[in-house]
Amino acid sequence: MEKVKILVIESAYPSIKEVASSLKIPETTIIREISSSKQVFQLLEREDFDAIIIPYQLSTTTGLRFYKKLKELVPNYFFALFTEKDHPTLAIEAMNIGLDFYFEKHSNNFSEQFKSFINIVKKGKENAENNPIQQKRKNIQRALVDIAISLIKTSDMERGINTSFGDFAQYITVDSILLFRFIKDKTAIKLTNYWCVDSLKEKFRKFPSIPKEDILWLMNNLVEKDILKIENVNDLSSNARQTKELLKAHNIKSTLVLPIKIREELIGYLVFANIGDQYLWLKESIKILRTFARMIASTIENVQKHQAIKEKREGLSLLFNKATDAIVLVDITEEGELGGFLEVNQKVCELTGKTKEELFTISPKKFVNLSNKEISSHFQKLIQEKKSLFEFELVDSKGKELFFEINAHKVSFRGRMAVLAIARDITKRRKSEQMLYRYQQQIKKERDELESFASTIAHDIRGKLQVISLYSSQIKPKRTRNKIEKQIKEIANFLNNLLLLAKTGKILGKFEKIKLNQLVQKVAKKLKPVAPELQININDLPTIRGDPVKLTQVFENLINNVIQHTSATKVDIFSKETRNDYFIYVRDNGEGISKLQQLKILQSLSSKKYTSFGLLIVLKIIHAHQGNVTIESSNEGTTIMIQLPKKG
Repeated sequence: MEKVKILVIESAYPSIKEVASSLKIPETTIIREISSSKQVFQLLEREDFDAIIIPYQLSTTTGLRFYKKLKELVPNYFFALFTEKDHPTLAIEAMNIGLDFYFEKHSNNFSEQFKSFINIVKKGKENAENNPIQQKRKNIQRALVDIAISLIKTSDMERGINTSFGDFAQYITVDSILLFRFIKDKTAIKLTNYWCVDSLKEKFRKFPSIPKEDILWLMNNLVEKDILKIENVNDLSSNARQTKELLKAHNIKSTLVLPIKIREELIGYLVFANIGDQYLWLKESIKILRTFARMIASTIENVQKHQAIKEKREGLSLLFNKATDAIVLVDITEEGELGGFLEVNQKVCELTGKTKEELFTISPKKFVNLSNKEISSHFQKLIQEKKSLFEFELVDSKGKELFFEINAHKVSFRGRMAVLAIARDITKRRKSEQMLYRYQQQIKKERDELESFASTIAHDIRGKLQVISLYSSQIKPKRTRNKIEKQIKEIANFLNNLLLLAKTGKILGKFEKIKLNQLVQKVAKKLKPVAPELQININDLPTIRGDPVKLTQVFENLINNVIQHTSATKVDIFSKETRNDYFIYVRDNGEGISKLQQLKILQSLSSKKYTSFGLLIVLKIIHAHQGNVTIESSNEGTTIMIQLPKKG
């Protein structure tokens, strides 16, 4: 005989369970206590009992009222009511409304009363086991277990659910079991699984999707409930007009609907429907149907989880094997050495000319020479620091020399240490770098040769100019001699400027601390005899770091440019500064430079089409100081702005 299970609700101290233990109740009796009456209904959905003991007074209601609710849910249970003290009137009332037993917990004969109650429950259970209705209930419970196992084992969920519907239908009175699931955008529900009597098969085989608007009444009624029972479709109110029309259109006279939820998300409805005479859904049946609905929801959830895992694995496998990088997972032995390959992707197979199966039988040491000091050093770094980035040379299966950038990490894989390495082919990059280096060396050689050639030409021209200068010194008319000397100096300056513009790389000498006021005043003093009428105003200029020789050349060229090309009468030289830069302004009141001419000057360095040596020299020197030059000009003058960084 199965054990007798008794549920005790809100038992005060000393608990009935404690009292019962002192009576040496047989092990065939299980007594379970629950502290809150609110939890009883949830518990009864999950677990069966043979009897329930209720106190006269509960925290939210009376024991008699609570009994009436429980009797509706589990009509076949035995019920007992107890009080702390003797209460004969209450005992009579309890018996009159159908309670099976009453006892006083602290009475002298409580032990005998409690034993008598257990014996009544045992006899009732024995009789129930021989009762056809109870036997059917047990058969259904066993069937549910078998169906659950079958659903767990199934490899085809849709077919498995359909089969479970057919198996379950053998134990309940129903014409059809239907599973509707929401389509992706949840605007309608679709019949995805069903079982039905033969006369309905054609109807459900081509069952159309149902728009969400047609089931709003049904959905609203199942927001807070876990079951909707319609015993007679004709009794539905006018609020349920669309649902009523839908059911009648399919000749359904009574139905019971349960929501199917996965992690609180509504995914559909399980419907038990009859087309015959009105059928009254019994409380006992509803409990079983709830259990079945939960099984279906669990099955769908498990399949979704497995499908998600499968898709994720397939996606990762696709990424792994289609990756253009070679990816390997290599075991690390207890001695801290490379073991065998644990996993490789398709790229590794292509490079080595081996299949995965072949690689799993080959040591990685065949491809990685750990006796090489550099590789050994990277491997030791990997073991100690858990990661390493280095380059590696490999000859592939076709004898082609390849270069790889290896990004390796020490990882834990299935309980043991391993190396996960991603090898990126950098052969093209390496060859491009080598080619670029060769080009750079070639350009440097050609540049040096050009500079040497230009210097030689300049040296020869200077020598010839010196000879001309000697001859000119013997010319008697002083005016003619001065003109020749002036032209010689201009040609010499032209050569110096030409060499500076042609020179690449470093053109600056040693940087020093320069007081620009002093430097510009010296330049102005030097050039004053050339244009005595030109007024040069020098305001406060900053102290900076730079090449004093080249910066002197800058201001000489700027003031010379004003003297030679602008017809100016005044030059203002002043400065401003920001947090990071100095701005030196050279502003004249001359004729100005056109926009087109400004553009040509600023583009001359890159185009090599020299239009103004003076300003080009300025540009080259200022750029070498990490600065910049801008030109602003109008009909009323020109402003040259020199920007120099404070951190020179």
